[in-house]
Amino acid sequence: VASGIDSLVPGPSTLARLAQFDDIVSWYGAARDDLRQRLSGLPVRFFPALPPVDSAEHATDFYLAQVQAPPGAVPRIPCDGGKQEFAVIHPSLAAGKRTGLSNASRKSHASSLFR
Repeated sequence: VASGIDSLVPGPSTLARLAQFDDIVSWYGAARDDLRQRLSGLPVRFFPALPPVDSAEHATDFYLAQVQAPPGAVPRIPCDGGKQEFAVIHPSLAAGKRTGLSNASRKSHASSLFR
């Protein structure tokens, strides 16, 4: 039984919005035949989200190679807005446990993307 983001199916309005893009790069869905089929009419390129287990390649270079970019780039997010009085916390998986938003909150937010 699918749960979380795997249980979501892009709705007509999401598909229409996605169709406006010239190119869509996704590291989600490479192993989901149902999603690949559902998005088959769109310009989506699916890539594996993780390098092979035995790879010694840096993760950044793994992702760059998938999109034919030269290796060695350093990820950087410029923050020129000055000091702010808030923090942004990205919910993620840590040691196989869910952290951050509750499962219901994650599902609610994710489902808004598929309307």
